[in-house]
Amino acid sequence: MTGRTRPIHRVLQEAASVQASPDLPITLATLALAQARIVSDALHEDVVPRVPSVQRTFPNAIARRIGSGHIFDQRFVDDLRALAANLERQVEIGTHRGWQADEHHVRGGYETIHREDGIARLESAVADIETLAEAISATLCAVEAARIVDDLATG
Repeated sequence: MTGRTRPIHRVLQEAASVQASPDLPITLATLALAQARIVSDALHEDVVPRVPSVQRTFPNAIARRIGSGHIFDQRFVDDLRALAANLERQVEIGTHRGWQADEHHVRGGYETIHREDGIARLESAVADIETLAEAISATLCAVEAARIVDDLATG
């Protein structure tokens, strides 16, 4: 996970551990919107320039949806997860593992990992996208829980 993802992820973990309050959905939505900005930047700067031109439509559509602010529905979460899975495959394709014997063949050697240019940035974008999906899901759950509690109190 990257440095730019960790703070929001930590806050999401803390939000999940606090006692529920009427303000929890607002807090989670705020965190999700902040993470959405991070993802939008990652899509524009790291993903779209590094994927083949025929695969740019989907990330661009996700970025446009983030820009419109209409991100709080399960379909969008599913789209984010699909994009993350696709990018994860790209990361695997661009990551090459090998074996390097040690100098005097004393210890047998060690595994080597080589990543093509831009793969680390794609991997970072995947983490950001997954964090956004988690944040939106948490927000949707909190809103639904608030509705259920309200229905129980008035019903």
